[in-house]
Amino acid sequence: MWRIYTFSLLSFVPACLANSEWSQWRGSYDGAGIIAGGPLITEWSDAENVIWKSPVPGRGASSPIIAGSKLFLTTADDEAGKQFLLCYDRNSGELLWQKLAFEGEFLVPSHRLNTEASPTPVTDGEIVVTLFGINGGQSLAAFDLDGERLWSTQVAEIDSRFGIGASPLLYKGKVIVLNDIRPHNFVAAYDLRSGNRIWKTERQGDRENYQENHNYQTPRVFRLEGRDQLVTTGHGIMTSYDPDTGQVLWTTEGGARVTVAAPVAGRNLIYFSGGYPERGTFSFNVVTKEQEWSNRIATYIVSSVLHGGYLYGSNNRGEFACMDAKTGEILWRNLLREEVLASPFVAGGHIYLTLANGVTKVIKPDPKEYLEVSENVIPGMTHATPAIVDGRIYYRTEGMLYCLGKN
Repeated sequence: MWRIYTFSLLSFVPACLANSEWSQWRGSYDGAGIIAGGPLITEWSDAENVIWKSPVPGRGASSPIIAGSKLFLTTADDEAGKQFLLCYDRNSGELLWQKLAFEGEFLVPSHRLNTEASPTPVTDGEIVVTLFGINGGQSLAAFDLDGERLWSTQVAEIDSRFGIGASPLLYKGKVIVLNDIRPHNFVAAYDLRSGNRIWKTERQGDRENYQENHNYQTPRVFRLEGRDQLVTTGHGIMTSYDPDTGQVLWTTEGGARVTVAAPVAGRNLIYFSGGYPERGTFSFNVVTKEQEWSNRIATYIVSSVLHGGYLYGSNNRGEFACMDAKTGEILWRNLLREEVLASPFVAGGHIYLTLANGVTKVIKPDPKEYLEVSENVIPGMTHATPAIVDGRIYYRTEGMLYCLGKN
């Protein structure tokens, strides 16, 4: 057992993002939120350290993704019932093109914090794939980098309760989608180039309440026990799948029935949070397949970040906390008094946390106390997690896209 545990420790260190990569939500399929490279700016405003800013038509909460010199973003025209993929020049901010992905009837009901363009698209540098909820279901649409539509397919019809929120995941030429909204709960993989479904696996879990379950977390792929594993939470279980085939590798009970925040991994533990009906953060050991600890910090919407043996996360009400990753002990809490919907990231030895009112806190990681380095304000409601490429921060507000950095 000690040899197995030691191997797990060595194989569990989350990968850092290279400077030039930002292919999907939070930049990579493991979603660690750890950015390699030199330091980023720690101070900015609507006028200071702004390389460019460009209007964003419509409304959305998706994050930017980047392929070479192009930046992609999704948005929706609520009045017209249309959903679009936008392409910007990432060096100048010029809007290069806008392409219609879908039109029709938006999902009803939805949630006040959701939008009709919440899932972040994915790209392999040649193809961009979007995911939208519309016309009674959720559907994928793919485009090349010049905006030519390549294919589209409906993933499933859904009985909407809060709309959709989970982003697709890109892994080895496959677009993986978690459809965890009744009446069809499954995870499936689609060929990036053709849109053909490669595999589909029905979800397991709390069967008694299965039809009431609805999850919005983006699945993650972690390197666990010597192999890549696709990990999902919700339904009162954690499940690992083979991302190449969809085969269930293992399942363990625990956690919340409804989850939004994506899991993160470190050492031999996977961490995730939930908000209904169980509220808290949970830690599972992938060697023993058992829960290690739980606490009452519910980073329900916002995904946490693991840094230096400590887990940092915020609930959507703005309570930012530091937890011991080994024990779950809550070391400190700081009330920011504002909703938080964007997930934090670590770069240049700092944690960056964006609040919904456009304030970004730059925080020095410290298990002893909350240490704020700076507070930076850009006007406008902010749902989206920023993208970071080549030392620049690409930051979306409601109505504007910013490139932040040194000129």
